[in-house]
Amino acid sequence: MAAFEISINGQRFCMVESGNFTCISTQITWIKIPEIKEKAFISVSPRGVTQADKVVHFPVQELEIGDEVTIRITASGETSTVLAAVEG
Repeated sequence: MAAFEISINGQRFCMVESGNFTCISTQITWIKIPEIKEKAFISVSPRGVTQADKVVHFPVQELEIGDEVTIRITASGETSTVLAAVEG
């Protein structure tokens, strides 16, 4: 089984293991709403899909311009820190 180890600026953010999922993914998003003149929202958000087709969301981390995001693909069980997920 595979796992994604996600680090931000050299600090581990989370580890998402494929164990109970049919799909795991990590998305980096940049959102700028024209009506809001404030800065854009940039984030990294891991998620998974269960065998019952339920999407499971993990905590989202806001990013800033200049942040370095690293995704290392490892074998499941290589580390013990896994984020808690929320089905939704």
